[in-house]
Amino acid sequence: MTKLILITGISKALGYAMTQGFIQQGHTVIGCARSSDAITKIRHISLVRPMISHL
Repeated sequence: MTKLILITGISKALGYAMTQGFIQQGHTVIGCARSSDAITKIRHISLVRPMISHL
């Protein structure tokens, strides 16, 4: 069963590692980071559809 998982701070350390692990397990991850570069960095893992918003 796949899950929808929300992770804040996907650009560094623990958040990045958890995002990788959950995507590799087939789960859907909603993540946020301070820069769009972090989203780009994670794209190589799977099909990631970034929703980038600048506040």
